[in-house]
Amino acid sequence: MQQLFMQAFWFWLPNLVGNQCGGWARHLHLPGGTKPLWERGLGANKTLAPYYLAPLVGVAAVYLQRYFFPDICHRFGLFDYDNTFMCWFVGATDGVGAVVGDHVKSFLKRRLPNGGKGIAPGQPWWPWDYIDYTFGGIIFRYVFIGYWVGWSRTILIVIMGLIIHPIGNGLGYLIGQHKTWR
Repeated sequence: MQQLFMQAFWFWLPNLVGNQCGGWARHLHLPGGTKPLWERGLGANKTLAPYYLAPLVGVAAVYLQRYFFPDICHRFGLFDYDNTFMCWFVGATDGVGAVVGDHVKSFLKRRLPNGGKGIAPGQPWWPWDYIDYTFGGIIFRYVFIGYWVGWSRTILIVIMGLIIHPIGNGLGYLIGQHKTWR
């Protein structure tokens, strides 16, 4: 069970980091980080910047895993960390998958019945607000790399998302990155 948990967690880390890029881009005032991508369809907080920042951050996360924790990579890694192309591809795929998962969830959230308005930006849509990026990363890895993480790891990753995401949001609220603790 420990092996399965560590594999799931190690697999999920670049995706988790890539999910933070929207907020980072907004607060760092990066190009495209404050202007809404499609306000009517996605809400005012979804911008273009995560589409270039998340793949870079995802690649950086994979390389940090590879260089600072090579033993963990070889023991729990679900792909060959010695393959440079694969490190780039996995990191970029995880980053973009996180952003696409978040944006697809936001699009669907705006379409839910609520007097024809959907759920307002910033309002919770549990559990999807906590795991959208996770599914984006898992699906993107499967579609673009052909790697399916398996149901048991997927379930563990979703559980980790339900636990870790609210903690991260609470910390983001405390340091002023988020407007609400959710």
